Amino acid sequence: MAGLFAFDEERARYETVRRRLRADAGPIVWGDRLDPLSQFIRSSLGARTYDAVSWRAFFALKSAFPDWGAMAQARPEEVLRHIEDVTFAADKARHLIAALRMIRARRGDLSLEFLADFSVEAAHAWLEGLPNAGPKVAAAVLNFSTLNRRSMVIDTHVLRVVSRYGLVAADTDIP
Repeated sequence: MAGLFAFDEERARYETVRRRLRADAGPIVWGDRLDPLSQFIRSSLGARTYDAVSWRAFFALKSAFPDWGAMAQARPEEVLRHIEDVTFAADKARHLIAALRMIRARRGDLSLEFLADFSVEAAHAWLEGLPNAGPKVAAAVLNFSTLNRRSMVIDTHVLRVVSRYGLVAADTDIP
């Protein structure tokens, strides 16, 4: 796992890749970012699910519940009704409710903003301690949310690209 957090040691190589990517694809255009808890829910829904489907499910949940606290109190069947098109929907409904309840029990509220004070490694470990949250979900929360931390979201497609750019060995496997 330490290799995922070696950005500072490899800065020159990453900057070379960034320049190549910008030359090929143009400048990065950042969109709006979700708060970390919303990004956790969105990323959890997105596992093994097309983006269009998972975004639709995310917005259905936002419409169905006045806030994530209300969803934490819901029964899995209530959540499932709004996310039934995502892959493994029944499992995700149970896991999301369990994760929300766990966050509240551990922190006293429903927020992941406190992760801004953690090292990237410690934040990953904390997030991966939640139900059904692995390295990809943790990285998405840290990188894509308003936390805007350096953590690479790696799936099979990203792994293929970063290996082509020489950022990881060709035989690297996703943890």
